Amino acid sequence: EEEEEEEVGSDTGDNVDSGGEANDIENKDADDKEERPGTGTLVSLLPINPNASGQISTKEDHEFASASEWLQSHLPSRPADKNTKYSANIQPLVSCGATHTSFILPKQNATSAAGEAHLVGTIFGHTYHNLTVQPTRLPLRIMRVSSGRRHVLALTEGASPGGGVVMSWGAGHFGQLGHGPDLTSCLEPRIVERLLPHVVGGHVIEIAAGGLHSAAIVATSSKNQKAFPATNGDTKESIIVRETKTFAWGSNRKGQCGIEGGKCATVPEPLPVVMVKRGETTKREEDTKTDLVDKNVHFEKLSLGRLHTVALTAYGEVFTWGSTSMGRCGHSSMDPGRGSDRRFVQQPRHVSALRNVSIEAITAGAAHTLALSKGGRVFAWGSGSDGQCGQGHAGNLFSPRAVQGLPTGSSVLQKIVPKKKAPTKEEPNDDSKGKD
Repeated sequence: EEEEEEEVGSDTGDNVDSGGEANDIENKDADDKEERPGTGTLVSLLPINPNASGQISTKEDHEFASASEWLQSHLPSRPADKNTKYSANIQPLVSCGATHTSFILPKQNATSAAGEAHLVGTIFGHTYHNLTVQPTRLPLRIMRVSSGRRHVLALTEGASPGGGVVMSWGAGHFGQLGHGPDLTSCLEPRIVERLLPHVVGGHVIEIAAGGLHSAAIVATSSKNQKAFPATNGDTKESIIVRETKTFAWGSNRKGQCGIEGGKCATVPEPLPVVMVKRGETTKREEDTKTDLVDKNVHFEKLSLGRLHTVALTAYGEVFTWGSTSMGRCGHSSMDPGRGSDRRFVQQPRHVSALRNVSIEAITAGAAHTLALSKGGRVFAWGSGSDGQCGQGHAGNLFSPRAVQGLPTGSSVLQKIVPKKKAPTKEEPNDDSKGKD
């Protein structure tokens, strides 16, 4: 379908490397064009629930309960008022897609329900001119929402101690809804059964929708975790490192899903992202530790672009994978255009340019990426043809560079990360101590 085919544009600005010098790399990102649905290869579905021996269970080993069966066994009796959610109120949330905006609104009056998903705009050919409730048909409020190009993901509050439920709706011709190869679109929220707690062995803590792919982070164990005091700036809060597993699905032509088993064009249901062993791509002093939770890299936050994925660990490390075109992944050593094997990264790779910086928040645009350090500095890389990297020129950045002219320290943290206590002293220069 034409609306689902990836857009192709030509950049007019000069490419700029990490040092700011102009390169002769062609601006036109011809490889960004996605194949139409039905072309390319389709990944075979893999079982994803580890059994007690550490091996992956097969469908024959254990028949998983359906979404309906699982909910019936975990949800308490529905109250008399069918519109009542578990929680009375919620903080408002908003997320923007290409042609739509999704909202989670707080309780408006005595008869309204908090935590309902609302949508305005056009999604999969259906236009909502006013805020319209997207019925979940569950007595659970929605805690998180993420809009992709033409699809939406939502995460509910926990139906049990095992965690919440992930739902998706909209266009899904590339598998970005996660409902399997036989269901390519739906106009109402539908449960992603492959992410139910009893299937993935944990509860979903993060969801993210990209251009034509989606991802989620599952906390797989509450036992294998550790806490230690933060040492960045004047922050006194402790950092909790826990064992997580990342799942991705949807378009994977540029390796943006990063799934186990190598490259495939389409991933119709959530599959595990390649697990990175600590020390393979990171150079931290803690890499020599033998803690179980530190044997592998565990992600806590995600942000998805059009053809790439960005992930953040509790330690403040940034990993990216997918298309490297225009520098969107921030790996300066993988300059695109020098061979097909350098045009994408098929598994999470550490952004080494930020190895001495602790990152607080990440966000991915269509072809560029931003990161906010705990010291209040903003770093940008990727496409800059319209000046979106904030460098004062219309060139691409293949490695992260600080955005000049922004306030640093507490003023940035208060606006972007309001939950964190702002430092009371002037932040040290990143270069003076080697760490934010």
